[in-house]
Amino acid sequence: MNQASTRIGVRRVGRFASGAALAVAAVAALLVLAPALLGWERYAIVSGSMTPAFDEGSLVLADVVPVADLRVGDVITYMPPAGDHLITH
Repeated sequence: MNQASTRIGVRRVGRFASGAALAVAAVAALLVLAPALLGWERYAIVSGSMTPAFDEGSLVLADVVPVADLRVGDVITYMPPAGDHLITH
């Protein structure tokens, strides 16, 4: 293989790597922005109280719904009357 063809091969690999990195960044941005664009809030589970349904560190997405639509077993995020932070349970 001569030097010119080696340079062309390196350029192709560089373009592919750049394109792949751009695609990964675009997908990551979409995953971060999509919930907000759909009106969902993101919350992290910070304790083990939801195990085994959700492990500590899990990310949950919440949507605002009328209270009348809630059913037994639904996971909700709420502010307790005397609280200073949201609770998901």
